[in-house]
This record gives sequence, structure tokens and C-alpha cells, in this order.
Amino acid sequence: MRFFLTYKGEPKPPTAEQMAAIGKLGDEMKRTGVLIASGGILPASKEGRFRLKNGQFSLTDGPFTETHERIVGYAIVETGSEAAAIELGKRFMRVAGDGDAEVRRMVGENEHSH
Repeated sequence: MRFFLTYKGEPKPPTAEQMAAIGKLGDEMKRTGVLIASGGILPASKEGRFRLKNGQFSLTDGPFTETHERIVGYAIVETGSEAAAIELGKRFMRVAGDGDAEVRRMVGENEHSH
């Protein structure tokens, strides 16, 4: 089963120690085959946002007001259960620091069963 994990935290750069710990965990997850993709997400301060309503698209250009906490990172993992995906998220948060996380099951043609 594939899961999409998001991490919301303070919009500040991680310390060198945090980056080293995150890298070590990522390497372990790659070696064991559970990590499909991961990365950081830049603030939406300058990008555009678009919406479809009643068949009409509207585009709003930034800058946008920053929120206190925003999604700053993500991972796509493949595990045998939601509990295993949650545990990976907890391990990440222990090295990344305080914040909130969300785990969402993914479905689609690339989903594999264990």
C-alpha cells in the first residue's frame, strides 16, 4: 500500500544536525525499499493559485500571507499497513522537530500489494 505523508512545521530551515538525521533516515528508507519519493515544499509566497468554479478558471498571483505552520515536506512510502506508514512518519518527526503530520492512503495504477 502506498501512503502520502505530509509534514507541517515552522517555516524555518532545519539545522545541520536535523538535515544529517533526515538524510540518514531517508537513506535507510531507500535501502529497505519503503521510500518512493520525498522532498521539501517551498512557501507559496510568490506562486500563483488557481481555481475552477462554474466552468471558469481564476488565477490569483502571490505574494500570499504566510501561515504560522505550513506543509514543508512530504514523502510517498510503500508499506504493508497504515500503522507502518504512521510509524515512519513518527520517526521522521522525531528528527525534523515539532509539527503536525498527515498520512493519506494512495490508490491508482502504481499501487502494489504486499
